[in-house]
Amino acid sequence: MDTHHDDRSTPQKPQGLRPSTLSDYTARMTRLQRHIAQHPEPETLTPQELAQVACMSRAHFHRVFRAMFGQSVMDYMRRLRLEYAAKQLRFHQELGILNIALDAGYQSHEAFTRAFQTHFGLTPSQYRQDPSPLAKAAATLTPTAPPSPSGVQLRRIDPINLMVVRHWGDYQEVGHSFERVVQWGQGQNHCGAEPALYGLYHDDPDITAQEHLRADVGFVPTAPNTRADGPFAPMTIPGGTYAVMTHKGPYHTLRTTYLQLIGFWLPTSGYDLCLEGVVEAYLNSPKDTDPQDLITEVRLRLLPA
Repeated sequence: MDTHHDDRSTPQKPQGLRPSTLSDYTARMTRLQRHIAQHPEPETLTPQELAQVACMSRAHFHRVFRAMFGQSVMDYMRRLRLEYAAKQLRFHQELGILNIALDAGYQSHEAFTRAFQTHFGLTPSQYRQDPSPLAKAAATLTPTAPPSPSGVQLRRIDPINLMVVRHWGDYQEVGHSFERVVQWGQGQNHCGAEPALYGLYHDDPDITAQEHLRADVGFVPTAPNTRADGPFAPMTIPGGTYAVMTHKGPYHTLRTTYLQLIGFWLPTSGYDLCLEGVVEAYLNSPKDTDPQDLITEVRLRLLPA
């Protein structure tokens, strides 16, 4: 497959980028933690609201949170609900367990009991009878710097003009959208047999409902000013300085590289990200490559000064 050499290597500290220190990311996560704690019903908080509080894109903030707290935002909020319920059990004997369960967002006594016992190691009734100290409260957790991974490159990449189709839904099914846009492009003589392929992924599957996941996927056309029709459209991936990490292996394991790059590398990098999706550049094809040998570049555009 044509790998489409569109980038130029640059020093690891290129000029013109907005610096963002570890203390800045720590302050963002602490502010987000405080905002969640101030809402007695954290399940009502939307991913978009949480991202705004953290001053990050919805596609990125939760991976930083996971790396710095060791758990996802959703797991953190579930833990807060259970801790709130534990306080109710201990200090409000007049409240029935079912009422406490419903107030914590659980639909039944049984579901609440299972969740409480899984998290604390005893049932709500047992805890009410003997309210011994529980595990460390989520609200007291402190964000810590994750270990920074190796293998991240900073590159200056020129704008990339594509012809794309919008993909909705499960990212594991995005191959069908690639087939669709490439078949259209080949039928219109807009691309060859092995065009350079890219995907721009706007959402995080861990916080966005599967049916609402969005991606724009497509190819580099053989000629400029290619005309589009129907669901197909031109799109330009912006030029700039990108953080790039190479993933080798099946596409379904890409989330590991995402977490390494966004969750682990970013907070200690000294940089901030543009509020846009993640670019994937596919350097070989699953048509003639074993899954374990697939090579994908994961690219994040860094915020200019």
